[in-house]
Amino acid sequence: MAKKRQKSEYCLNCKTELPENYNFCPACGQENDQKIKPITSYVDDSFHDWFAFDNRLWRSIVPFLFRPAYLTKAYSEGRRQDYITPVRLYLTMSVLCFFALSLVITSSVANSEANFNTKLTDFGKDDTLKINKKEVKTKEQLKEDSLKKIKKAKKAKNKPPRDSTKKENSLSITSDNDGGFSIFGENIKIKDPKKAKKILDSKTLTQKQKMDSLKIKNTFWNYLLAKQITKVAESTPNELFNYVMNKLPIVMFVLLPFFAWLLHLFYLFSRRKYYYIESLVFTLHTHSFVFFTFFIGILLSFFNFANDDVVGIMWGLILLINMIYIFVAQKRFYQQGYILTFIKYSIYSFLYTIVLFLGLFFGIAFTMLFFY
Repeated sequence: MAKKRQKSEYCLNCKTELPENYNFCPACGQENDQKIKPITSYVDDSFHDWFAFDNRLWRSIVPFLFRPAYLTKAYSEGRRQDYITPVRLYLTMSVLCFFALSLVITSSVANSEANFNTKLTDFGKDDTLKINKKEVKTKEQLKEDSLKKIKKAKKAKNKPPRDSTKKENSLSITSDNDGGFSIFGENIKIKDPKKAKKILDSKTLTQKQKMDSLKIKNTFWNYLLAKQITKVAESTPNELFNYVMNKLPIVMFVLLPFFAWLLHLFYLFSRRKYYYIESLVFTLHTHSFVFFTFFIGILLSFFNFANDDVVGIMWGLILLINMIYIFVAQKRFYQQGYILTFIKYSIYSFLYTIVLFLGLFFGIAFTMLFFY
């Protein structure tokens, strides 16, 4: 839709007289548009912009759902005005999908008997009434306990001292029985997250003093990891879930260029030259379709339109539809034979699964560095 301009009889910049059909000043190049308009003009422009978007959306629905790769081919051929843009379509479908997913999981958590609002540090604590009752032991049991303590003391005395110069695995993540954690081989052990959080949040201590108090080597990464560990430990599962769900769409959006690059590698030496942007648009459209089908499936599951057996069949059908849709779209857009397309599709699907899980794992782990 052509931009509506509030034109003036002369250039507002250099005062040159302008004919009515001039959109720009021939003398200075400024656009012939009066930026200061009545509020009704802004409302009218907004209405026309939304109406144009709405028309593109409705025109895009049928080819998007029932004609795989049609929108991708139309975009590649330059026919972009009549259909919704790939990025906007992807964002719309991903928001719907993740919103429905969050709704279902939140409802499940609310109906669960488990307490998801208990801090992680409080899990495992027995708050029930304890009866202090001395255990009565026989002489033989007392003698046996004494012998065990003597043996344990001798064993500890004869144990060689630990070599402090020995380096730990630089990528190890271990936990001790006392609740400490060792991350990245830096021996970051936090036994009391509540106390550690108070030290790390102190405004009177320097960073070095804080790390010395926790007996952790003072480096930037150690300080950052220590702060995040205490924040996570002092949070509830519900808070962690909400944080991850908010970041998951962002992680998926960041991974899209990698998925497109991986797909583009399979068609680098095709007869017709394909640009990376075309593979990216194809990836946006196929992911949009997957999100839409998942959105429908999640809603049907949430409102209990069927029993568990039917729901399982429904999700199996949704996965089958997605597999067929993506295969047909790949065949139509890249225009290669069925056998060659199937081979590339199978290998790509396998690699895609690996990249997806690794990307989600490291992406969520990275976002946890900014957990608040």
